[in-house]
Amino acid sequence: IYQTLVPVSCKKCALPYAVFVQTASEDSDDVAILQRLKSLLKQEEYKDKSLETIRFVNREGCADCRKGVSGRTVVAEMLDPTSEILGALRELNFENANRIWRSQGGISVLEHAIDKIFQGMIDPRFVEDSCGLLTDSLEEE
Repeated sequence: IYQTLVPVSCKKCALPYAVFVQTASEDSDDVAILQRLKSLLKQEEYKDKSLETIRFVNREGCADCRKGVSGRTVVAEMLDPTSEILGALRELNFENANRIWRSQGGISVLEHAIDKIFQGMIDPRFVEDSCGLLTDSLEEE
C-alpha cells in the first residue's frame, strides 16, 4: 500500500475551471497544467470526463476554509501480492508484475488522484506537487 494526503478544495470558494483559465497568467505554471489537463482528455480512459468539473483552490479562502483548503483526502494504490505477481517479481520481471497488477484492477496513486480531480475534490496543482505530473499517468501504461 502506498498513500498520501492531498488538500481538499473548499466547496464554497473553489474556482471553477472556466474562472481559473481566465485568471491564469501566461508565464506561469498554470498554463502548463491546463495543457496537461487537456491532454488527459485525449486518452480513452478520460474521454467521458469534463474540464468543467475541475475546481482550483481559491487562495483567498472564505469563512469555511483555510486559504481555500477545507481538509485532506487520501490518494492511494494497493497491490495484493498474488502468487502470479510474486512469481513475476521473483524473476525480476517488473513489467510483467505491473501488467498482472493492472489486469487485476490495480490503479496508481496518480490515477486515483486524477479521478478525484475530475470529481472537483482536489486541485490539480496539489496533485502534481505530491504525485508527479498529470501526464506521467499516460506513460505508465
